[in-house]
Amino acid sequence: LRRRGVRFAFFTNDNANPVRTWVDKLAAMGIDAAEDEIVTSALIAAEVMAELHGQDPILAVGATGLFEALEAKSLEIVGLEEAGRATAVVMGKDPLFDQERLAIVCAAIVSFAVSDFFLGKIFCISPANSLLSRPILSRIDSDANLSIVPSSTFPV
Repeated sequence: LRRRGVRFAFFTNDNANPVRTWVDKLAAMGIDAAEDEIVTSALIAAEVMAELHGQDPILAVGATGLFEALEAKSLEIVGLEEAGRATAVVMGKDPLFDQERLAIVCAAIVSFAVSDFFLGKIFCISPANSLLSRPILSRIDSDANLSIVPSSTFPV
């Protein structure tokens, strides 16, 4: 494809691993891939967060792949200890996710969602599995109007 000048990319819904990991995995299978030919759900989430919340403090919950993608966009990332400052939340696969982190994420969402509803709707982009977002947001208000959008729905 490269010799023919055809552009292509490798897509994965993995948001936990950095792009470099995928370059190495493909190389182990005998496939030559450059970092700019890999598109992960973490990269898509970072792109969306940069567009929608480029100047906002963002609570990020996830693993290395998500954090590297967000940092590459020069976004202001706040840790769990500063969750109250967040005005947006992005979640990925987090191997340390537990009830305590769930409570922190819920509190952060409530703190900005209550004061800044957009047409009475909470919009959540989950670069992992949208099923993760629904229980978190439904704990806020079982009658909430939730839009759970898996990152795979965004065209690249």
